[in-house]
Amino acid sequence: MRRSWQTARRVAAASDRGWPPATMRVDWRTALVLPTPRALLGDRLEVLVGVDDAIVEGIEAGAVGWIAGLANAFPVESVALHRLAREGRKEEALELYRWFLPLLRMDTVPKFVQLIKLVQEKVGRGSARVRPPRLALDGQELSEALATIDHALAARPRLVR
Repeated sequence: MRRSWQTARRVAAASDRGWPPATMRVDWRTALVLPTPRALLGDRLEVLVGVDDAIVEGIEAGAVGWIAGLANAFPVESVALHRLAREGRKEEALELYRWFLPLLRMDTVPKFVQLIKLVQEKVGRGSARVRPPRLALDGQELSEALATIDHALAARPRLVR
């Protein structure tokens, strides 16, 4: 983790010299115990959350945006969750987050591409087909993913669309 913060300081120094800002990866699940990027770098960099199952915590820690894996499948819910977290409407955000979390966790595992594409297919926004070297989901992995998706769709909250 120390290297991540050293990298962040180098990126900040480069941006002070007019270089384009770079992308850095920080796992918010472990980074939250350290000083926030804003405490270290001020307003020179904007931090985005890229770990879907840490979106609410990332926004609370000072992130300004979200690289969302399921936004194509659930655009209304993704925007609503981000908005609620940014506005500090914690109870409403947590209610939506609890529903969304099993799906969001699909974007944090090695076969995240296959899982996201499966979710998109189930909601009518694409195909689950993947190109090599990725392999299609099958067997128990597929049946567990479909059960999670079907459960989420059955309990999908009614948001203003």
